Amino acid sequence: DDILAKVIARTCTQTGLSRTFEEVFNFEGSELYSTEIPGITGMSFAEVSCRLENAVPVGINRNGKIIMNPGMDAVIEKHDKLLVFAENNESFTLSADTTIPSVPSGSQRLTAEDAGKVVICGTDEKICTILRELPENVSEVVFGDICETSPDYEEILAAAQERNIRVSFFRKDTTKDSNLTELLQDAKHVVILNDSRGNDEEQSDLNTIFTLLNVRDIRIRHHFTYNITSEMRCEHNQKLVITSDYTDFVVASNMASVLLAQLSESPELTNAFREILSNKGNELYLKPAGLMHCTGTHSVRTLRMITLNQGCVFLGYMKKDHSNIFNPALSDEVTLEKGDNVIVLGLD
Repeated sequence: DDILAKVIARTCTQTGLSRTFEEVFNFEGSELYSTEIPGITGMSFAEVSCRLENAVPVGINRNGKIIMNPGMDAVIEKHDKLLVFAENNESFTLSADTTIPSVPSGSQRLTAEDAGKVVICGTDEKICTILRELPENVSEVVFGDICETSPDYEEILAAAQERNIRVSFFRKDTTKDSNLTELLQDAKHVVILNDSRGNDEEQSDLNTIFTLLNVRDIRIRHHFTYNITSEMRCEHNQKLVITSDYTDFVVASNMASVLLAQLSESPELTNAFREILSNKGNELYLKPAGLMHCTGTHSVRTLRMITLNQGCVFLGYMKKDHSNIFNPALSDEVTLEKGDNVIVLGLD
């Protein structure tokens, strides 16, 4: 549940990020490996990033300590292993092309804008962990189904004070359409929690689906623009409500099991996964291609350098229709437009 809470907290303000977490933690597609790569001793992290084919360098494993996103000028030392994002542990090679592309002079690290109001519908035992793990740019959270008599009330206030987040409690019955509409009208992000306390998984998912359908319907009828992140207990129930009206889903049975499976196979990655899931250190982000100076047509090699220059590791990109590409080939030419996002690992 702690893992699931952290994933919900990390993804709820960035539409489509849950798919990125699935890609990183799943055994399908690309995943993280700690591996020795001959010939890279003495190279800078930027040079390795510009030469490694079929894998993205994301960190250095030095004497068992993983340094995520070490910076473009970090030098690979003897006996260092490289932490890479790749489809398998044997698919990558060093390109003979040693060119390090020049990048736009205006490229520099961005400051995260305020995420806007986050509305949380429902409640469960993870709610305080979610509040503590929300991104640093979240400053306001409104709870739609918690009041002063709720068992989590005092702990929520303590967690909010700890994080310097302004919280409020909507005191009207959210099962009424007019009240739910009032709650959602200024929301930027909506989280629907799945309360399994006292219910079996099917009943919990049924309750969540009912809320989700209402929240979607209100968004359409009133032309609201909030994104939705919905927790589900069972994958087959998620499939019942997948539509073109985009919603991020975090499925409890999937996320926890794939992460634990990864850690059992590669325990040396424990601290890397812990950092990615935490709101401290390097995390996964979707960043607008325009703000990251990535719009236009660039080679993947150039995109890696543009984002490294801004303190981020380029993992792939997501088009505005939510289709995404992870770990594209180094020499691929990629065209990114306004509304597209780059998928990166970075500090903020």
